[in-house]
Amino acid sequence: MYLAADGQSGLASNLTLLLPLLLIAGMIFLMMRGRKKQAAQQAAMVTQLVPGTRVLLGSGFFGTIQSVDDDRADVEIAPGVVTTVLTRAILRIDRSESLPGDDVIGRDEPPASPIDER
Repeated sequence: MYLAADGQSGLASNLTLLLPLLLIAGMIFLMMRGRKKQAAQQAAMVTQLVPGTRVLLGSGFFGTIQSVDDDRADVEIAPGVVTTVLTRAILRIDRSESLPGDDVIGRDEPPASPIDER
């Protein structure tokens, strides 16, 4: 019974060896293609960065671009707090109008306390 299996043609045994190699090569090709596409999207986004643009950083902070150099950007993450980040750390441009809590930040007077209203 095992002797019949040894008599397989060389083509069939070569195909069984070649199939996993082709699958691995295909997976590598698809991964490289995805990375190239992502890098192109990142480069296109960086060209849109101008002072005043609101962005989301990789750390989860939202901020406003103050200035952009070659591979670095100064981002204001809170009133008067400016940090320098790599442009690769910018995930996306924030297209939303405002975020919850934006109306509270920078208020001149503290909110009224219910205790003071006696």
